[in-house]
Amino acid sequence: MLIYLDGRRSTKYKPNENYARELMELFTMSIGHYTKQDVAEAARALAGRQLDGLEAVFKNSRHDAGEKTFLGQTGLEDRSLPNSYSLRQNYPNPFNGATRIDYGLPRRAHVRLELFNSLGRRIRTLVNAPHNAGAHSIRFNAADLPSGVYFYQLIADNFREKRRMMLVR
Repeated sequence: MLIYLDGRRSTKYKPNENYARELMELFTMSIGHYTKQDVAEAARALAGRQLDGLEAVFKNSRHDAGEKTFLGQTGLEDRSLPNSYSLRQNYPNPFNGATRIDYGLPRRAHVRLELFNSLGRRIRTLVNAPHNAGAHSIRFNAADLPSGVYFYQLIADNFREKRRMMLVR
């Protein structure tokens, strides 16, 4: 039903209120615990979000980023959450002693961040824990490692990405 109601038609110029109403009734509030204005504002907030099969995707060009009043609360949407998984290049690189590794998660996931030597052998696990959605950063201290090229890999859900860094003494 939600796939049918979504229809990939909701835009900031024509928000899909039927979709918003069904989502509110199914997942949050039951029938009648909201106003017509709440439905209209929820539809504006949902514009740009659509289903691609069973995967939720976000289309920024269709989104209404303006201020909304929903259930008596007025504000702007928090867009600080990443839209996709990401692993950034460490900084500084090359580095001497310590460096920072940043990564982003669009939803809560178990995260493994592993360090490999130039032969591809895992030498350390830097992170192995569940993390909430958002931007994350770790400081990696390589005081006990020799100079050389190293690789670090982020694994979260079905995402896997590897990057190279250089330690110079």
